Amino acid sequence: MPITTPRELVDEFKKSGEFDRLRRELLKEFQRSDAATRLKDKVEGIARQWLDSEQRQYMSQEHIHKSLMQEVDRYPIVERAAADMQSVTDESVSSTVRRSLQKILREDRGEKVDDSEVAQQQELLKEASVGADTPKVTPADVKSSTTNGPPEAEPEAAAISVPTSGPSEPMPINIVPPSPDPLPSPSVFQDETKHKAPLNAAASPAASRSESPVAFAISNEPGGIKPLQ
Repeated sequence: MPITTPRELVDEFKKSGEFDRLRRELLKEFQRSDAATRLKDKVEGIARQWLDSEQRQYMSQEHIHKSLMQEVDRYPIVERAAADMQSVTDESVSSTVRRSLQKILREDRGEKVDDSEVAQQQELLKEASVGADTPKVTPADVKSSTTNGPPEAEPEAAAISVPTSGPSEPMPINIVPPSPDPLPSPSVFQDETKHKAPLNAAASPAASRSESPVAFAISNEPGGIKPLQ
């Protein structure tokens, strides 16, 4: 009957001699490790705690054995002990299992299987998986790893904006002229021109008198203020 499901493949693997050989090898290694000692200590602790009651001490041996097995199954101590075994997760064990499964499948299809060919395929698959997990090394990483201290930051290039289309227009420049000095008021010009005579005009007595100071006198007579002669 051909193998069509993973369950059928597992059953065929259990029937093979490779499964029994691998199981005996792992069991011997577990018994020699510290994981077996820790497992025994945990089981004994659970049994003592369960038998602490006086009522259970008078139970039959068969009932005690059955109840203890159920109590131990409540705790995942077996799974934790198996997880502590480094050989279970070893790459050599996983490679042996995969090689045996491939051999079973090819024999089920009627192919002639050579152990060396299967081993070569396993090596190719292993190298492919290792290459996929290996991170790529960039020149920047090599440069930073060969220098002492933290990697130096690369200088950033200055940003230059260049127009892509259309004629370039000159930028507007606003020139603010300095504030001019305040102009004198018109009355100042009138006062200056009023007291200045033309250059070609002859001096007249009236003009000379207007330039001389005039004295005024204040009296109580009608008129109030009179100029002094």
